[in-house]
Amino acid sequence: MTSIAASSDAAAEYVVYIWMLVIGAGIITWLKAHRIAFVLGLFTIGLTWVVAACRLAKPDSFWARHAYGDKQRARARARYA
Repeated sequence: MTSIAASSDAAAEYVVYIWMLVIGAGIITWLKAHRIAFVLGLFTIGLTWVVAACRLAKPDSFWARHAYGDKQRARARARYA
């Protein structure tokens, strides 16, 4: 049988992992130049960041310039044209 302290330590560990995921999504959202989604994420406890991090980056963003190949960059230009 586990003690209450051990289970609360595990819960605290999960909270840290979730916040690391949310903060990572926030950083990706900023690098993808989704500024409005970033500000909204501040008010929605980061849920908007997770969605915005999965979306296609704006073509002039840091993320598009450094992480996208020609095909994805062309998709981004077509999407935001």
